[in-house]
Amino acid sequence: MGGQRKPDPGAVHRVAETLAYQQQVVEAIRRGWERPIGPPGRIAVVMFGVAPDGRIGNIQLMQSSGDDAFDTSALRAVERQQRVPPPPAHAAVELNRFEMYFGSD
Repeated sequence: MGGQRKPDPGAVHRVAETLAYQQQVVEAIRRGWERPIGPPGRIAVVMFGVAPDGRIGNIQLMQSSGDDAFDTSALRAVERQQRVPPPPAHAAVELNRFEMYFGSD
């Protein structure tokens, strides 16, 4: 009857692995971020790519917080990281572009 499809365990594993990798990259960059002092409510969005060998490149400020020092700190956090572990092979194309939000508390 109804013929419900069972989830592909391999696909579920790949999604979980991709999400864990994304979190690993974000945490590595956040650890190196030197937040400037200033008012809360600022948000900067930085886009960057991760090459199959883990090199970070193509770093761009996609949304300014309106505070040059804050924006520069976000860009520098990504630039300083330079390299992360290589992405999972199945997700190398998908993870070629990261969008990371930097917010002040």
